[in-house]
Order: sequence, then structure tokens, then C-alpha cells
Amino acid sequence: MIIRTLPNDSSVTVTELLLSYAVRRTGAERDTATLHSEAKAALVTLRADKTAERDAAEGRMAERAVLGSKSHDLYGALSDLSRWCLAHLKNDRLDSRFLHAFPKPVSEVLSGVINDEKLNYCRVAIDNVRAEASFSSLAPYIDAAQAMLDEVKAAQAAVAAAEVTEAAAEATLNRSLHNARTVYNALFPKLTVIYPNRKVFVNTFFLDRAKDA
Repeated sequence: MIIRTLPNDSSVTVTELLLSYAVRRTGAERDTATLHSEAKAALVTLRADKTAERDAAEGRMAERAVLGSKSHDLYGALSDLSRWCLAHLKNDRLDSRFLHAFPKPVSEVLSGVINDEKLNYCRVAIDNVRAEASFSSLAPYIDAAQAMLDEVKAAQAAVAAAEVTEAAAEATLNRSLHNARTVYNALFPKLTVIYPNRKVFVNTFFLDRAKDA
């Protein structure tokens, strides 16, 4: 089947395939040099933007993986801090100093994907343990938990930035895809002007997917 017109929902893959064929075909004829230049420019841009979008998506996925890892480490640091506080209080979970820092058990709050509620729980726990004079000997564990909290916040910021980059890359790709479709769809009418009454020959500028399957 010969496709001379691409619909508005044609994918990047299909558009790239058909336009690439047209670029090669128009490049083989002297009379279609201008069409070749226009189609090639659209194809080069589409491919570059496709690569940029893929790279941005991979970057976002990687940053989310880092956030997941850092969140796991933070949960571990808070669990350690909770255990050391309990040990300091002879495992008295009802001690007001412990409940002030950990009103809910760490295991009940810190699991799964990090969110603002979990971050706030960590921040309040760390701040309250640090503020309690009787826990001063736990400074290394407090500092370790704070360091992990800071790393999670930094990882969250990196994810947010990566998502912005990906969204921008998607928008750019959509624009170049629209342009590629427009350039491709203009080929047939332009070719019929260059080669009037040569429909069979004009069709050779378009990939026949049935023949080339």
C-alpha cells in the first residue's frame, strides 16, 4: 500500500520511515532537488528531536531510580535513629521524649514512594531528637539522618528538573513531527506538478509497504 498522505496521528516511527524513503528517492532525481532539501531538513530535525526526547525520558527514569534509592536509605537512617533513641530510653516506647519525635512507628510511615507527608515526618523526627538534650550523644545518627534527608530533597529536585526537560523535549518532538507530516504531505501535489501525467512514476517516490514488507 502506497501512503501519500500521513494522518495527524501518524507515529514518529511511521513518519520517519516514509519520509526517509522519500528523502532518498527525491535525492536521486535532478528535478526534485528542492523537494529533497526540504524533506531532508525535516527528517534530520525529526530524528534529532526523537533522540533528544528519548534521552530526556531515560534521564527522568534514572533520576527517579536515584530518588527511590535515596528514599530507601533515608528510611533506614530514620529506623536506625529510632532504635538508638529507644535504646537510650531502655526501650520505653511510651517515654514522652520518644513519642514527641516518633508519634507513629517508623515502619508504619516510611515505606513505598516518598512524598511530602513522609518527608515532613522525617524532618520533624530529626528536629525533635536534635532538640532533646538527653539525646545529645546520638549526634552521629542525627547527622546521618539529616544528611540522607538532604540527599532525598536534592534527588526530588533532580526528578522535577528531569520531568521539565522531558516535557520540553516532547513538545519539541511534537512540533517537528507535525512539520515532518506537513512536508511529507506536500510531496505528492508538488511531484504531480513536476511530473504531470506520470502518476505511476510519481508513485515511486513513496514507499509501497506491501512490496517492501
